[in-house]
Amino acid sequence: MPAGDVPFAVATPPNCTITGQHVRCDLGTLASGASVPIQIRTQLDAGYDVPSSGPGTVTDTATVSADQFDPNTGNNSASASVIVNEQADLAVNKSCDTSVLAGQSGKCTIYVDNNGPSTSRNIALTDTATSDGSFTMSSATPSQGSCGALPPPNTTSASITCQLGNLGPATPGGPGRATLVVGYIASEGQTISDKATATADTPDPNSANNSQSASLPVTALADLQITSATADPNPVIAGQTLTFAVTVRNAGPSTAKNVVLKDALPAGVSVTSITLPSGSSCNTGVPGDPFQPATCGLDLLGPGATATMTIVTTVGPRTTGTLHADASVSSATLDPNNSNNFAHTDTTVATQADLGVALADSPDPVTAGTSLTYTATVSNTGPSTARTTTLLENLDNNVTFQSASISNGGAGTCAQVVGNPHQIQCQLNDLDPGQSVTVYTQVLVSPSAPSGSTLTTTATVSTSSGDPNGANNAATAPTKVQTSADLAAAITAPSHVYQPSSTVTYTATITDNGPSDAQAAVLTITLPGTKVGNYVSDNGGAACTHTATGTATTVTCSYATLAAAANRSVQVVYFFQGNQKIQTATDKVGSATTDPITTNNTASWTVGPK
Repeated sequence: MPAGDVPFAVATPPNCTITGQHVRCDLGTLASGASVPIQIRTQLDAGYDVPSSGPGTVTDTATVSADQFDPNTGNNSASASVIVNEQADLAVNKSCDTSVLAGQSGKCTIYVDNNGPSTSRNIALTDTATSDGSFTMSSATPSQGSCGALPPPNTTSASITCQLGNLGPATPGGPGRATLVVGYIASEGQTISDKATATADTPDPNSANNSQSASLPVTALADLQITSATADPNPVIAGQTLTFAVTVRNAGPSTAKNVVLKDALPAGVSVTSITLPSGSSCNTGVPGDPFQPATCGLDLLGPGATATMTIVTTVGPRTTGTLHADASVSSATLDPNNSNNFAHTDTTVATQADLGVALADSPDPVTAGTSLTYTATVSNTGPSTARTTTLLENLDNNVTFQSASISNGGAGTCAQVVGNPHQIQCQLNDLDPGQSVTVYTQVLVSPSAPSGSTLTTTATVSTSSGDPNGANNAATAPTKVQTSADLAAAITAPSHVYQPSSTVTYTATITDNGPSDAQAAVLTITLPGTKVGNYVSDNGGAACTHTATGTATTVTCSYATLAAAANRSVQVVYFFQGNQKIQTATDKVGSATTDPITTNNTASWTVGPK
């Protein structure tokens, strides 16, 4: 048998042996005219190389010999030729990972099987991948042969051809299989469609199984991170602006879709504005309700990109303590690490209330001995609510506190400070920014307050909330003093009748009806002169002097100060000589202090003989 033609069975006769390419049959004695058929089965090696020019030929030669002489050896050998064709049924199968995460390597394994019967020569395996997203064919590893250069990265279509060489059919000693492992990497979610096709120089009786397709699903993966959460300023003054800023970054590898950024704001603030880059929609939420946070939605956030949600709020003027806000981010894209999706801020709230006080007086000028009203207006220009608000009024020493009242929507209590009657302290309720309260304080000006003097009363306000501007915390009301003393004169005697040659005791009175003290008050008593009688005495003491002429006797009494509501009386004894008919005594009063009513500044008393 020729090389590659291997005998494996002899049908008849039984006395045949096979050694390598040779079959020997011992036929024994063969009678003249007899014949013996011998059937030999052979199998051509699958790797028999058929010439590229066409089918090959296999020739077998049989030779017979015997112990007897053979007169004609020319017919002792015979040959037979068989035409040989090649045929190899290649079958392609493939499997891909059932799922791969974006940014990680996935693979498809292609199996090329030779179902025979011949060796498949010069196999070329082409793998083509397409997708609706960008991917990279990262590797191609064949079990035999070699592959061409990898296609460019980040493409939507890639193809590679590998030359696998020859592949024999499957036998008990070998699988008749070649493999190709193709690796892929994609940063975005997609489905990569992969099709492998095998061809060879050896004819293939069944080309229907030479191609196989499979899909490699890639799951998008976006690691969202809150990289910054701030509240500025910290501490914040109640009543002022507090800005929350939350920055999210997409660490990739995929684009995050339908990103939702939330910040659960604390009670005590009101939202002025909320912004995120264009293409977003925001809702202010309800501060203090964790189930209704401030929210902004963003359609897409690419790998490596950042976005900042800025929430401008106003802290309520009455807010105190610590403001706690919880921020979070999520998206419709799978996030491999949720631990960095949360952040919080804690902001200390300080208070600052700019209290101011204005103090007015009425009337001005004021008359000594009359009432004076101070109007203190306490106002808060913020920004915080003024708590434990106190008004302290220091009254002039020449006034006496009478009463205090609080109006204009305010409330509280006012009282004299124990041990200091000229100091009035008012404990007022909390004052919100823009709110004011009015305190009316009524005092009585001392009747002795000098004319032309100035009464000085100061008002000071304070708060436990902290006041940034102490310059407007005090006010002074200067009040000019004028005086007015209504002096009244009166003169009486025991009777309007006198006994001739007897004495009459006159009682003259000066009264200060106020309201002020009368300064340099003078009481002048005029009696008949020496022609009628004579002055006997008076009880005015050093305050009084007298003079007499023929027509009049004058007693003058001087008082440095006559207090309001006070009076002075002087008894003057006069002797009438004989019968002097009807006589009149007069009383006149005056002072250096303005007298508003002069019609009562004189009085008279008439007496006649009995």
